[in-house]
Amino acid sequence: MGLALRSEKMTIHYCRAVTIALLWAVLIYHETGAVETTEVSAFRNLPLLSMEIHRVKRAVTSDFDIDIKLTNLTDKAIDVKEVKVLLPEVIASTRGSQLEKFRTDLHTVSRGNEKIYRLHIPVYHKTLLAALLDPVTLFFVPGTYILRSEAVFTESGGKGSQSIYAQQDLSLEAPLSALLRGGVLGALLLALFVPAYRALKSLHSGERMSATIGGLFFQGLLFLLSGSVVSITAILLLQRIGNLELPITLDVNDYLGGVVIGLFSYPVGNALYDRFFGE
Repeated sequence: MGLALRSEKMTIHYCRAVTIALLWAVLIYHETGAVETTEVSAFRNLPLLSMEIHRVKRAVTSDFDIDIKLTNLTDKAIDVKEVKVLLPEVIASTRGSQLEKFRTDLHTVSRGNEKIYRLHIPVYHKTLLAALLDPVTLFFVPGTYILRSEAVFTESGGKGSQSIYAQQDLSLEAPLSALLRGGVLGALLLALFVPAYRALKSLHSGERMSATIGGLFFQGLLFLLSGSVVSITAILLLQRIGNLELPITLDVNDYLGGVVIGLFSYPVGNALYDRFFGE
């Protein structure tokens, strides 16, 4: 009889323990679900930040405008503390980091309203001599760069702050001056190569050099001048006309393309002369 009562009491205690554990599990599940629902709801109610770029030319030295649109999708007014643009390094290094931040005071955007912020990126301008020696534009690699923006805000009258971000692809091309300078650089390499190679060939063949040092220098200077003129002419025609049926086929979109045109300026010059003035 005593054993039966003891077993019944143990069963009752066990059932109570299981019931309490189940109740705790249900409570924890509901609390976790409430937290997740709150987080998802807060995430969905964040303001929306978008970007739009307005420009005429794609060169890295050209000017353009950036429009940042902030749309308040929350159910309350928000106080915007700061709006800034994170420029690619090649633009920030030439225009200055002070352009990244808008000069805006603390302002309020009401529920359901939107506000547009515009930032103007000016032309990268230098004097002629400084532009000729500028390595940033000469060695620029064309491609697609990322333009980012950030808006820092808080609920109107609240404390703390949150940030939202947006990004936009920005296709940049090398400036025409980089291509032309590359052509002159290629002509300089040609002017050094031809006289040096002719002198070296004469030494290896055991023949007496037919040209003096002054003659070799004059040849190099002639190749430099003619090669520079030919490469500049060819690059300008390629940029405006397109296919010229030259002895070489390549895309001249950076300084390396200009260098190749300068190195092949002798056959390129012959092809251009035969095409336009051959008869």
